[in-house]
Amino acid sequence: MKEHLIKYNLVSLIGGFVIFFIHYFVLQMFDNKLPFSLIGVYLFFAIAAFIIISGIEYLFKIMPATAGYGFLVGVFLKMGVFMVVFLGGNLAELKLSLIHKLSILIPLFFFMSIEALSVIKRLKKA
Repeated sequence: MKEHLIKYNLVSLIGGFVIFFIHYFVLQMFDNKLPFSLIGVYLFFAIAAFIIISGIEYLFKIMPATAGYGFLVGVFLKMGVFMVVFLGGNLAELKLSLIHKLSILIPLFFFMSIEALSVIKRLKKA
């Protein structure tokens, strides 16, 4: 159990760093300025992924049959908190371009993929 937890949290952390730096340098190459903090978005999704992966692992230990439902609840909570934190301020009023939208979606889908893979692997072992 601990090795599964450590493995997916490390993949999330290391992959997040790699994707962030590639993303950051591509934006710098094309001289794009984002109306939000790119590191803030990546940190939010990385912390949320750590919490969801760890929470699912703990839930699997207690009630293995409900781990999938726990994942769904975690994803909905993560998106709700993201909307309150990032879109609750002035970001909701801005007209976001395609590059700005992709700068939110890239880390979202990367970390959500890691979370989903973690849950799928864990549920297959049940």
